[in-house]
Amino acid sequence: MGLFRICSFSGCYCVFGVEVVFRRIEDPDIDREIVKQGGLYEYVKLAYPYVDPSPFIDGRLIQEICVHLEAVTAGEIKRLLINVPPGFMKSLLTCVFWPTWVWGPKRDVKHKWIFASYDKTLCYRDAERSLDLLQNPWFIERWGDVLWDSKKPAVGDIHTKVETRDGHVMRAGWRFATSVLGKATGRHANTQVVDDPHKPSSLLVSDKALKTSHNWLDQTMSTRAENPEDLARVIIMQRLHEADLSGYCKERGYVHLRLPMRFEKKFVSTTPVGGDWRTVDSELLWPERCSAGGVKILEAELKTEQAIACQLQQRPIPQGGLIFKEDWFRFWHPDGPKKLDPNGRPCLLLPIRGGIKSQSWDLRFAKEADEGQSRVCGQLWWYHAPYHYLLGSDVGFYGFWDSIEAIRRMSKDWPGALAKLIEKKANGFAAEETLSKEISGIELVEPKGGKLVRCFACQPTVKSGHVVIPHPDMPGFDWVKRENGFLSEVCGFPNAAFDDQPDAMSQHLNWTDGWTSKFLSGMKQAQA
Repeated sequence: MGLFRICSFSGCYCVFGVEVVFRRIEDPDIDREIVKQGGLYEYVKLAYPYVDPSPFIDGRLIQEICVHLEAVTAGEIKRLLINVPPGFMKSLLTCVFWPTWVWGPKRDVKHKWIFASYDKTLCYRDAERSLDLLQNPWFIERWGDVLWDSKKPAVGDIHTKVETRDGHVMRAGWRFATSVLGKATGRHANTQVVDDPHKPSSLLVSDKALKTSHNWLDQTMSTRAENPEDLARVIIMQRLHEADLSGYCKERGYVHLRLPMRFEKKFVSTTPVGGDWRTVDSELLWPERCSAGGVKILEAELKTEQAIACQLQQRPIPQGGLIFKEDWFRFWHPDGPKKLDPNGRPCLLLPIRGGIKSQSWDLRFAKEADEGQSRVCGQLWWYHAPYHYLLGSDVGFYGFWDSIEAIRRMSKDWPGALAKLIEKKANGFAAEETLSKEISGIELVEPKGGKLVRCFACQPTVKSGHVVIPHPDMPGFDWVKRENGFLSEVCGFPNAAFDDQPDAMSQHLNWTDGWTSKFLSGMKQAQA
């Protein structure tokens, strides 16, 4: 049999008992038509061998990411956030194939790009890959009639830009590579792509680093637009923290495509143009490339639940929690055991009398509080050994005087709460000085260790089931289970967007533990 001219497929066919092998003949006209009909996804399949020597492994996630990038190109999506595990072609798709597809098959040779990453050498690497593809004879033969096909520029330039041509204009489009927090002075792009803004190997990202990346996106990148109304922005990354750049962009309405390694029906991702296609819990994202055995190896190497949740599942908080687990908490309800808690266990009744009630406040540093930009949390606790009952909570973005009013309000509503615990830092001294003449029982608590140390110190108390919180079905207690509510913040610590509520809780639990120890010691001395 002779060699057949077919499109982009290879395979075999049986004719009269003779196996005939078909393979694609590389024909520029056929390739152009395939890409015209199949878009970015077909372009990726055809161009892949000229970028990566490893065999191309197809997968549904490639199609899904391509569909969303095409929607950005078409103007259907202006802000796109993609979360996908490492090693799943995110950089090749967004930083190599997509821009060259826009310049070549889409003929948008005036398009200007800015690419950024936590490490600009990664942007340099992908810029070089793109340039290599643009100057490859395969690409030039198909779409090079509208592209500048000169020799590679000097090493200093190859990493920062790729020049294209529209007619007689030699500098129509370009590509600029920078780092997150880096400058892009004088560059105004049509599309901005941020690929891994945080270092993935660092799971403990400081609050300062998180806020700095937010400011960089808002203040630096927002001014680097050719036309602010038409600017497209794509963030593609692994999750590291609730307040990482993904969390920040989610709050600002980005279209969010989350593709975890193992499917989680409870957290399924849908978008205006698609989403996660899987339907069965634990179904793998790309089994053709990473089988069940391979995923187990990755999970074993990552070791911790936190690392697996962040880097594979694209959730900075594992199901159930980190330091504190959701199912460790008990719930109280006026109906007691007649009412089941969210975990299916009988609720507890509040004690009738006895014990000690106290307030626990997490205030903020003077400058932050004066600006009203940081959250403040006050909690009301009833310690009735061995249980700690949470009775109320006041959380808000309070300045100093708002915080003072909140303490006054809780003291008036709960006059039986004799102790008012305030950390002996931040605004604690100023609050004590302001309130000591009108409110009794203010006690400045000296923190022992950082927030993590203090939370680990009281972990056994929570794990033993001795921390009892309100049932969220009761009127006025929906804050227990809502987003950024008590459970999500406490169980998400230290990866939750805020840490005020676990800080206030740990302050109460650790203070009560110390108070109990002193009380028992005093009793022993009195008996002696």
